[in-house]
Amino acid sequence: MTTELFETEKYTFAISYDASDRDLNVHRIDAKTLGKSIESMAILIEKADEIIHGNSNSMHLYVSAPAQPGSLLVEFILEVLNPINAERVLTALQIMAVGAPIGRGVFSALKKINNEEIIEIHTQSNQKQTDIKLANGEVVKLDNDVAQLALSPVIRSNIKQIVSQPLNHRPMASFTILPISSDQKNIDIVKFNNSDIEIISKVKTVITQPIKETFEIISPFDRVDFKGKYGWRVTLNGQSVNVSIEDTYFLKLISSREKAFKKDDLFKITIEKTTHIDGIAEKNVKYKVVHVQEIEK
Repeated sequence: MTTELFETEKYTFAISYDASDRDLNVHRIDAKTLGKSIESMAILIEKADEIIHGNSNSMHLYVSAPAQPGSLLVEFILEVLNPINAERVLTALQIMAVGAPIGRGVFSALKKINNEEIIEIHTQSNQKQTDIKLANGEVVKLDNDVAQLALSPVIRSNIKQIVSQPLNHRPMASFTILPISSDQKNIDIVKFNNSDIEIISKVKTVITQPIKETFEIISPFDRVDFKGKYGWRVTLNGQSVNVSIEDTYFLKLISSREKAFKKDDLFKITIEKTTHIDGIAEKNVKYKVVHVQEIEK
């Protein structure tokens, strides 16, 4: 998909708040509450871009007109600097419906998780899907990009601010995200009613369970240790990282000197990456090599 999705490399969408109460019935909402929601939308998009692409340079968010305290519909304009990256981020965020069915994005993912404790997370890098096992036994299957966002404390916190804070304790409340531009006019990408908003209001913003990802690389070892499973290193994404060797058969070959190493010997290495998230942003990452296979020359 290319720049024709975006009108002059811009994408316009809106969020709508509604409820059957004294303020919203006359198109009025607290200015500070609305201001925080607008700020949270900017943080949400910037952080999602950073999580998915490693930077936040794909787009810039603007409010199309100064938001008034009485606004029910807040319009945003995204200045798109990298259309391909922007499309991927906006689809995962559920701000754009192109390339994915309605209802597949981080807002719906958090509704589906329904504040259940996450007990296991598993991602295969050669697949496009992440399995999230919940305490009630249910397994929620998400697109990898959506899962990354749904598991981010920062993303969770800002979605909570955007959806639930302006509508707390309001009767017959609803929250909507809808596109204004392109061929998606009149499509409600996200439509939450009172019970949905209640679910989002209880979303946990701290992830206690480790996130596990299994993937394969073909690479030499940067450093080896013939005495044990620690002290080994491989290069991942241009950086040399410590790994522990959990393949007991491979270690047996090493310790018995049945396997000799040359500097550039290539191996197919299966790695399990475990990420622990402490608080909002602190991460502790460990790598285990669970299988090693030599590449025949």
